[in-house]
Amino acid sequence: MLMALAALGEAGILEPQVAQILGDAFRLLRTVRLFLTLLFDGVPDAAALAGPAGATLARCAGAVDFARLDADISAACAGVLAWYERSIAEPAKLAIQSAAVSNQEGGVAR
Repeated sequence: MLMALAALGEAGILEPQVAQILGDAFRLLRTVRLFLTLLFDGVPDAAALAGPAGATLARCAGAVDFARLDADISAACAGVLAWYERSIAEPAKLAIQSAAVSNQEGGVAR
């Protein structure tokens, strides 16, 4: 996945900043998933993460505490969502609107 993001960035398909944001988010979420798998039997509930288990998860993932890890995860997901909206959702909405206008005018949408 990381090599694919780097290749897309080098090819100019993704802006370098986008490739970096997506790569950073992927690394963080992959790391958290790995340690969740190792430290817990299934998905822990919020109460379990509020105590020592959350602190352990945070340290394993490279954060100073669970609050920081939670903030880092939220920021990473927000970054991915923002680039998804910009790169995929907004162009798709424009394409749908364009096709609708073309169909109303009697043209064939392509």
